[in-house]
Amino acid sequence: MPASKRRRPRQRPPAPRGVLVMLILILLTGCLQTPPHVVKIGLVAPFEGRYREIGYDVIPAARLAVREWAARPESRGLGIEIVAYDDGGDPLQAIEQARRLSVDPDVVIVLGHWRDETTQAALPVYEEAGLPLVTFSPAEFRHAPGLYNLSPSSAQLEAAAGAWATREGLTALTLIDAPEDVLASVEALRALHAQGRAETLIGGPVWGLGQFYALTEGEAEGVYFVSGAAEAEDSGWPPEQLEAFIAGYEEGSLGAPPGLLSITAYQATWVAIREAAAREGIPLSGTPVDSLAFDADGRRLDPPVYLYLWRAGQRSLIEQLR
Repeated sequence: MPASKRRRPRQRPPAPRGVLVMLILILLTGCLQTPPHVVKIGLVAPFEGRYREIGYDVIPAARLAVREWAARPESRGLGIEIVAYDDGGDPLQAIEQARRLSVDPDVVIVLGHWRDETTQAALPVYEEAGLPLVTFSPAEFRHAPGLYNLSPSSAQLEAAAGAWATREGLTALTLIDAPEDVLASVEALRALHAQGRAETLIGGPVWGLGQFYALTEGEAEGVYFVSGAAEAEDSGWPPEQLEAFIAGYEEGSLGAPPGLLSITAYQATWVAIREAAAREGIPLSGTPVDSLAFDADGRRLDPPVYLYLWRAGQRSLIEQLR
């Protein structure tokens, strides 16, 4: 075809200026979405020293709860991070770490300190700073605003153990008030054995530590303890929920299985998430702690109590007492 006969390609007319501006604004809005507001949950536990098993039980469970939060649609407006500090199970270190958390403006709630002595020491710091604390301690704390304690009290533990022993027709030596220090508890047990005491021995939560059993060098074999915490398999959770928890926990722990405090730490973290969300005006439902409630002193209502026996170096559940 001759060049003079070729048809030129049709050109689109330029878009109106207002349309171009609108398109640019839409693209910018899509690319520059407002990031979620990020807050921190403090976690203080012993990660070194004699009580380090507590910290290693706790932190993978806390991280699992935060990962689950990040997968929920509500998290688009609220990011949550865990900041963890080691108190070594020592009251002075507990105070120091509580002070560090209290001056961080992004920390809105704390999980800790997992021992009566360290929790008692740090609590005044949190009170002064107005920082809520989620804890797990049988100790009786004076009422503090923002305190959430998932543990049964010493009185509840002792009553449950005594009722079980009476029902079973046993002469029980209930040592709920034995020293919380694991070494002192080991010495107390050895002293009882040296006296040839024949009673059934029922100790408190510190007797449930693997460190306690190891330090007794076998003398804890056949000894009972009561605790508000349970091994994951003894929690009574539905199989599907339990399997998901164990899989998620082991993903974060590089294969280490959950310990005695892992379920409790997971629940405590969800309580902290619930409170952090409430501060941001985000209502939550369908969480693993929807049924958990607390009395006027911050103690969990109707907390469970578990009775265990040390058998062949393993914690063996005897019965959930309440």
